[in-house]
Amino acid sequence: IIKALNAFTYVDDETGETYTVLEMDWLDGMDLEKFVKEKTPNGILPDSVKKICYQVIEGLQYAHDKHILHLDIKPNNLFRTRDGYIKIIDFGISKIKDQIRTEYSPTVRCFGSSGYQSPEAKEKKENIDERSDIYSLGAVMYYLFSNEEPKEDAQEFYRQVSENKDISVEIQDLILKMIL
Repeated sequence: IIKALNAFTYVDDETGETYTVLEMDWLDGMDLEKFVKEKTPNGILPDSVKKICYQVIEGLQYAHDKHILHLDIKPNNLFRTRDGYIKIIDFGISKIKDQIRTEYSPTVRCFGSSGYQSPEAKEKKENIDERSDIYSLGAVMYYLFSNEEPKEDAQEFYRQVSENKDISVEIQDLILKMIL
């Protein structure tokens, strides 16, 4: 959580030792994957999906404005608090945009999870940018609107979205734009 980057120094009064403390939010709720499976087995209402997606978009925009790519947007990395707020969590493989081209490490070369992963991340390309997170959000939107996991192959996923008659044409078009 980007907000969790608040750190402060604590000095123990008795020993004089100095500690750095990382302040983080306590989140009470569950990830979206668990929420969908346990609380909404028949799917989430379209208006609720839209509210969820707007919050994720705001969070991603904030991260992208700071040149941070999440690279693992998926339902279990989106946390729904009890009062309905969505928090983007698990920045474990996130990268500063310029580090992807210059740094070599296992996390730079291995992004994301299954059907939520963008084609460029699957191909381990170095020119990954914000569009990778947008693709992943499109896959999450598909999951939330359809209650189906996205296909891992990008062409099969495109077909899966195009042929789904349970999603409005307007939403299909939006998802298709996000995953192209």
